[in-house]
Amino acid sequence: MGCGGGNSDSSAVENKTNEAGQSVANAPGSILIELDKSDDEMLLAFYIGGMLPDGWQLDSVLSNVDSAWWLHRPKEGLDLPPSMETLFEVAGDDEKLTWEEFEPAVSSSYYAVRNAPKSVADLKIRYGDWDSESWFVHELVGQMTHFRRRLSVPKTALFAALKGLSTLSDPIIYPIGTVFVGEHLGGESVREVTAMVKREDGYWDYFAYGSEGKLSQFIEKKPDPLRVPTQCVGCHFGDRLFEPERSFPSAARPGPTGERAYFVPEYLKNASLASGLSEHARRSDHILGLYGTLYLASLIRDVKGGTASEEEAKVVANLGLY
Repeated sequence: MGCGGGNSDSSAVENKTNEAGQSVANAPGSILIELDKSDDEMLLAFYIGGMLPDGWQLDSVLSNVDSAWWLHRPKEGLDLPPSMETLFEVAGDDEKLTWEEFEPAVSSSYYAVRNAPKSVADLKIRYGDWDSESWFVHELVGQMTHFRRRLSVPKTALFAALKGLSTLSDPIIYPIGTVFVGEHLGGESVREVTAMVKREDGYWDYFAYGSEGKLSQFIEKKPDPLRVPTQCVGCHFGDRLFEPERSFPSAARPGPTGERAYFVPEYLKNASLASGLSEHARRSDHILGLYGTLYLASLIRDVKGGTASEEEAKVVANLGLY
């Protein structure tokens, strides 16, 4: 699927007109979108952008007129994909699309539209085996689920993001195609697997797999399961701080289901680094967690121990950390 246009600039599409010179607010077949969320623009860029065919731009179907969002048909000769036709259908006779209509429509087609790997085995084939040494791995128990989670991300993606920093206050931005994998552990078994994959438009796709390794629209959580991708987006687009990230490297208070903690070696618990990057709070790339913080701490240790590569040492030196 296409890039979708990413973070659209609403001012750039103000009072947009269609091919006939009509305002999209009055164009036949246009529908008004009233999600009534804190950031409708970001949600629409994520969902609508993810539906667009390759090469289409977000403003070819989505416009902001007088602070209202409108979904309209593209210029003549271009057909909408079925998932977008559905949005026009569910809007109904009032030609208005509310969150109660929008959410089930986009959720039901999300995995198919985003061509999600159908199983954990397919996920590994497409993105690589996270059990290899080329992935950075750590474990925690936190807010997302009561399970202990084993989190993995390619070291190359982490290094690329850190290489882009000039100071610790710079945003941590991951390359297109970066994948984060979370294994939810129940004793010796993997109960669930979650994955985030960075899209070409800069947003992330969210996939979840149940105990049998097949796609699931829910993640286990007490008292109620989390819906994918709706509630994933809600947290990643928000600004609420969660534990144990908020207190790291200090110990966090237990949560409703028990301990909340990072299970990492002491040399990764770098207080000044955690404070300087403030990674979880800034979530510059909509990433929750401390991936860059922990990996940079590991690079500092390698530099001090003389085992870092020349390029790794340069990244650490450029940040004034050794």
